[in-house]
Amino acid sequence: MDVAKSLTYILMMLILQSITPLDSLGNNIDSIEEGIALLENNQFKKAIQVYSIAIDKDPEKAVGYFLRAKAYMSDRLYNLSVMDLNKAIELKPNYFDAYLIKANVNYLKGNYQKAIEDYSQAIQINPCIATPYQKISWMLSNCPDIGYRNGSKAIDFAKRAISLSPSVSSEYYNTLAAAYFESGDLEQEKKNKVIANSTFKKETYLHKYKHALKDYRQTKLINSSKYQREISFVEKNEKGAKVQDLSIQKIFTQEKIKQNKIEYPYTIQVSSYNTIDSAMKAASPLKNKNDPVFISHENDQDKGDIYYILYGYYTSFAETEKAACELNKRNFRSTRIVKRPYSIQIDLFDSYSKSKKVESVLRNKSILAYSFADCKYNCKIRLLVGAYKKKIDAKFLAKRLKEQGYSTKIVSR
Repeated sequence: MDVAKSLTYILMMLILQSITPLDSLGNNIDSIEEGIALLENNQFKKAIQVYSIAIDKDPEKAVGYFLRAKAYMSDRLYNLSVMDLNKAIELKPNYFDAYLIKANVNYLKGNYQKAIEDYSQAIQINPCIATPYQKISWMLSNCPDIGYRNGSKAIDFAKRAISLSPSVSSEYYNTLAAAYFESGDLEQEKKNKVIANSTFKKETYLHKYKHALKDYRQTKLINSSKYQREISFVEKNEKGAKVQDLSIQKIFTQEKIKQNKIEYPYTIQVSSYNTIDSAMKAASPLKNKNDPVFISHENDQDKGDIYYILYGYYTSFAETEKAACELNKRNFRSTRIVKRPYSIQIDLFDSYSKSKKVESVLRNKSILAYSFADCKYNCKIRLLVGAYKKKIDAKFLAKRLKEQGYSTKIVSR
């Protein structure tokens, strides 16, 4: 097996081990466990047979097709894997894990545009999970088709993945290192910073993987005429030639991406306070831990000013209920699911680094905002403040922010 195939296979196995389904097959739970055990022992064909039997017993459960798709992927039967994933999504729209695996399969097939679309859809469904950001970053740094590469954007996505991950693995810092490599930023300071903030040295197999990747990329740059364009690009960069900056919109729309309009009307109320100082004091520790919290102000005729601490943004009540249960396990004792479909949009940005700068300025003014990628806005980053039941509830703060120079507008979340 050559280096390229070895790297692809390692990537595939890391992908497979990192995903778990979100629903169940009820009475077929024994089949699920048997199939998982077979996958772990690399008995892919037997796992396919077990999942096929489970599907025959209960053909309306999406997870059966999802698990068989994973087995097909492991056996490198990519077309069959995509067919099962499409069926899973048909049965369970907004199936995050199915879109993520489908993106991985399309990447392995060389369908890079489709992979981008599926990763983007996964972010649409749940913008609080780090994995698709990490995968997009890796693709922007290492895609065999160099037309898809963009080091600066890869850095933004890798940093976003790290900020969202509660326990960052060396794989994420390795992704950030690859992004810096692709961007041409080889300064020792930044390189050492990436290595120092990872556990990469402790994980021998990833250490070897890094050097294999480096050797592979050097080999293809030097020995293959196919990559003369890339060599030329590097040489021009070294001479200081101006390189056109590819926007997120261009990367994600080489062929026009048609996305369904997905909104996030639900959120979780975790507490409320009568003063902004008290609310900021309670919310800041959570924000510092990268929890997706924000503050929304309302004026009640009877109670006066109320500052709500809200957690996350979700597409459905069921999804919000699941998230609230997880918060309860973390000793959030007063969670309440609320529907607040409107927000104040501060602006749209090309990268998280730009939105975070404005978010930091707002935080210094005791305004706790939040941001996420939204492909209905050409995959730009939306920076939002608050969440409101009615548009009129947002007008006072929107006007005050506009007076401070922000181009605010009240939008659906």
